[in-house]
Amino acid sequence: MAAQTPPPDTESMELPDAAHRVPPELIMPAPGASQDQQIVELRELTRSLMVAVQSMQAQASRNAVFQDAIADVKSATRAMMTAPAGTPAVRQNPNGTVSPDAAHGECGCSSCISDDCCCFEIVLEKIRGIQPQGLLEPADAGDTTLPLPTINELEVRLFVSIDNIGVLIPSLSTTMGVRVPSILAGGGPGLWMPIGAVVGRVNVRKGTTETFTFEIQGAEIDEGAERVLGFKDEHGAATGSITLDCCSAKIYPPMPTDLSFDQGGIGGGQPGAISLAFFARRVCC
Repeated sequence: MAAQTPPPDTESMELPDAAHRVPPELIMPAPGASQDQQIVELRELTRSLMVAVQSMQAQASRNAVFQDAIADVKSATRAMMTAPAGTPAVRQNPNGTVSPDAAHGECGCSSCISDDCCCFEIVLEKIRGIQPQGLLEPADAGDTTLPLPTINELEVRLFVSIDNIGVLIPSLSTTMGVRVPSILAGGGPGLWMPIGAVVGRVNVRKGTTETFTFEIQGAEIDEGAERVLGFKDEHGAATGSITLDCCSAKIYPPMPTDLSFDQGGIGGGQPGAISLAFFARRVCC
């Protein structure tokens, strides 16, 4: 009987050379280890995506600010190109306020005044009566000395304006008593009465002269017994002008401006009249 060949000893048996040459990466790790690695990689990927999104948002914000700045530059450039030639730069006052609007010339815009301009205040300096009303209204017929000394003033209310902006003198509820000699005493004119009311402010471009027109609307108000007797208020209007340049600190018109109360009531048969003196003084803009 033939001897049986014993089975090979697999534990002591060496693997072929080909088995030693198998790359380690082909040997699959345990399923548990692979999931842990994927979770770690997923977390890293999520963190990277969040950082990228934040960076994109920050860049978008910077881009928006940059685009706004570019739009402002374009708007300013467009305004400069469309502005009239020679229009000066404008400024704001150091205290944060803005100067009044330049109503004439190229001295500013709606909220500021150019350094190339000077500013003036137009002032109603004084007023006087130059003609009393007629004797049919004794209370407005002027001061008399004979047979008895009496004071018969013109009760005057004025609105003086430049470009429809001005001042009411003295107020809506009061009047000024303007004295003038009666016809019986020669008829006037009377003495000047100081007022000192600022009518408005204007601006003049340096190196030029400019003429400004002011308007005066006046009323002679019938009060007391005159109102009871049915007398009506008289009123009138006048215009004056003044020529300014930046070389002078104070400028007067060549002549006062006269106003006659020749409208409305009858004025006692003769309208009263007044004269108004103005001047302009240079002020800081």
